[in-house]
Amino acid sequence: TGVWCIPTPRPPPADGSPKKHGLTADELVAECEQHHLKVVHGLSDINCSAFKPLVSQDCMFDDTAIEAMGELLEKTQEFTMHFWMRPSLAGYYQPKVVFFGEGLKHVIKLDMNNQRPRMTFYEDYNRPSDTGRAIQFHTTITSGYAFFAVQKFANGSFAGAVNGEPGDILEPHIPHLTPEELALQTQYDKERMEAISAGHIPALIRGVMVGQHVLMSPITFVPRIVHPGKLQEYFYQQRPQMALKSGGSKANSEVTRSLADFSFPSMQISPALVTHQRKQKANCSFGFSQDVISKLVEYSETFRCQEPYKCPSREERRGKFPTCPSSALSTAPYFGTSIKGNRFDNVDTESNVFIEYLSSVSWHEILVRGDHAAGQNVLQSDDFVNSLTESLSVMSLYYSIHDGITTRLRVTFEIDAGADVTSTHSIDNYVTIFGTTKTNYLFALNMCYFSIGVMMLDNVLLGLGLWHDIVAYRKAAGPFPSVVSFLLVVVDTCVILTVLATSVLAWPAKATSATNTEAIVNSVLTLPWATDVAYTDKKEDYLAAFNNVGNEIAFNESVDSVSMIVALVVLVRSISCTAAHPRIALLTNTVTKAINDFLHFLIICLVVYLGLAFVATWRFGAKREDLSTLSKTCQTMFDSLLGPPGAFTLYDNKENLEYTYFVLLYWLSLFFFMLNFILAIIVDAYAKVVEENEALEVEQSVWYDVAASLRIFWFRWRKQWPKHTQLIKKIEGLPKSQPVTSVALMSVGPTDKKPLFKNPDHAQHWMEYYARYDFLCFANEEPEPAQQEVLDRLAAMELKTKTLVTDVEKTTQAQIGALDRKLDKVLEALNAIRERQAPTPRSGLPEALPELPRPEQDFME
Repeated sequence: TGVWCIPTPRPPPADGSPKKHGLTADELVAECEQHHLKVVHGLSDINCSAFKPLVSQDCMFDDTAIEAMGELLEKTQEFTMHFWMRPSLAGYYQPKVVFFGEGLKHVIKLDMNNQRPRMTFYEDYNRPSDTGRAIQFHTTITSGYAFFAVQKFANGSFAGAVNGEPGDILEPHIPHLTPEELALQTQYDKERMEAISAGHIPALIRGVMVGQHVLMSPITFVPRIVHPGKLQEYFYQQRPQMALKSGGSKANSEVTRSLADFSFPSMQISPALVTHQRKQKANCSFGFSQDVISKLVEYSETFRCQEPYKCPSREERRGKFPTCPSSALSTAPYFGTSIKGNRFDNVDTESNVFIEYLSSVSWHEILVRGDHAAGQNVLQSDDFVNSLTESLSVMSLYYSIHDGITTRLRVTFEIDAGADVTSTHSIDNYVTIFGTTKTNYLFALNMCYFSIGVMMLDNVLLGLGLWHDIVAYRKAAGPFPSVVSFLLVVVDTCVILTVLATSVLAWPAKATSATNTEAIVNSVLTLPWATDVAYTDKKEDYLAAFNNVGNEIAFNESVDSVSMIVALVVLVRSISCTAAHPRIALLTNTVTKAINDFLHFLIICLVVYLGLAFVATWRFGAKREDLSTLSKTCQTMFDSLLGPPGAFTLYDNKENLEYTYFVLLYWLSLFFFMLNFILAIIVDAYAKVVEENEALEVEQSVWYDVAASLRIFWFRWRKQWPKHTQLIKKIEGLPKSQPVTSVALMSVGPTDKKPLFKNPDHAQHWMEYYARYDFLCFANEEPEPAQQEVLDRLAAMELKTKTLVTDVEKTTQAQIGALDRKLDKVLEALNAIRERQAPTPRSGLPEALPELPRPEQDFME
């Protein structure tokens, strides 16, 4: 008819010494049979074998301290024991609590006699002559906690009290012993003295039998006599706190537990934690608010706290009223454990942060928290959140048995000064990579390393090209490279190094994820929850395990965040590379052409947007949560533009004309004008890009150009063509009027060391290859109709010019011929005169005339 509470079973010592602590159900039965107790006094016909199924796992206790205290009791021969007990069933209270010593002998028995408690004390129940010494109390107990105190003095006498009141000692019944019982008692006394002489001290409390559903407090046991006045003082101090401990409505054995097959993708592996921060108390900035609080306290005293009612002190009740918080965080002990200065799960612990089990707050009305230095505080759980609370977070761990993912769920509540509560939640996963997933990840990582090597090689080549351009610039043989080229090389180098660093950091974390997951989950699952390890030690171990999970998740999150930034930079850089071909450069060219107009338009747009946001926050923020602050208003307005009408609808506030006018102005200015202006800027820039592409003569399909580039690489290797940079430099050095021919390409200029091509055939092949492109051959061009008329007129003018030049040449030639003939005749006459007449000194003529040149020799010059 009862429940047996025995010490927690312990394994026997490894050194083979006798076991001192702990007890199992089988050992309980063995002790009963060893002492030949077929019938226990006070229990009707219960055999030793019937004790075993009555042993309860819910009330096992640690007997280490009791065993140690037994040695002191042998010296002092006195002790004081007290505890609280109350019925768990209303209207019925007939408890029977028996404390058993070694061999299941009675030590103390507590039962009820007409709803009045009675205690019976036994010096040694195994002796047949010891029928116990009883104390009858007159206090009637029907409900609520009762305080029981028991004292044994060194002279063997006992004393007891219930709720601080002593009882009447009843005369013991001394039975008449038969010769067999007298011999048994003599033999028992002899065996006991021999055991004590051998150093075996019998256990004081070996077990407890509880015969009815009751709520019992922890039992205080000290090896000395406590003054009755101190016991009574303790009773009056603890009674208000014990009145608040209602306990469960059912015994542990009566609570139904439903067992179902596991069907969820993830299961909780840890108790939920709650962290919270509190503000210090302060006087309200508006002095009248402090007066209101004082008046409310006075009203409560006037109407609620007068005789015959009693209330706590005013300072204690002030915490029940709203209190104005200060800007500083509270450092006073409160619920939970302070983790100030210790890093825990990325929580800002520079300020005082308290941590507590969520179940401790939600399942109990009273919690005792604090330390020996600061003192113990009795806290009511309904005071956990009040007007001084600044923030509160609830966290728990989950594990997916299918995917090996450890998940941390966090729900955060932020409370501002105006009692506005905002809640957010986050789900962070620590993913385990194993099996084929790990193999695929390793393959992808190796491909990433290969790509990094290729990009690094390409970047080195670009850097060498820039260096050659700088050298050429110093020799006055070329222009200085553009600044954009330098910036691209620097940016690409930084991106490559960052990708390499993140991949190097990510691989060890992923490679050891399985080992880390096993260590993390095992550290939580193997915590000694139901053992005798101290509560603070278990809590510290659990916080350390929880913190390890947070650190691993935080590290992976940081690596993933950096990887995402790098991925976005690589994406932007890849998009910018599409400017290499006009057909796929629509995005980059459109942005380039629209950026100037867009930046100027942004000034107007921001003025309108922020102006409307200020008005909405000022006028409607007190009524609407989404417009309470400027940042929230800007977010609400932006979301409404993306999905109209969003939060700004007319039918919700038809009677509010101010709101109606604001909404009309909002949609008219931002949606119908500003948003469409932005679209117009983009469309106009896109149209310009398309028009330029259509006018571009060298524009071709991107697929055709890619194939042509691959062919160029083949010909460069097969026909030994020079590099493009060398060809471009050679062509730019030719005269503007000179066409590009194979002979011109093979020519060696003043700055050339040797011809570009190995032989003329390679140069001719290069000319024939590029001659296939019509836009490079000017002779094959078809003039447009508008140009044809101009060309015809130029041709006619050219024909007239040629005819005129021909006529002039003919006339000139005739005139020159006639003049030539006349000069011949003059020369002939002069020569004849010279021959007939000899010259004299007086005549003034030379003795011989020089030979005159023929006019046709140099006349035309």
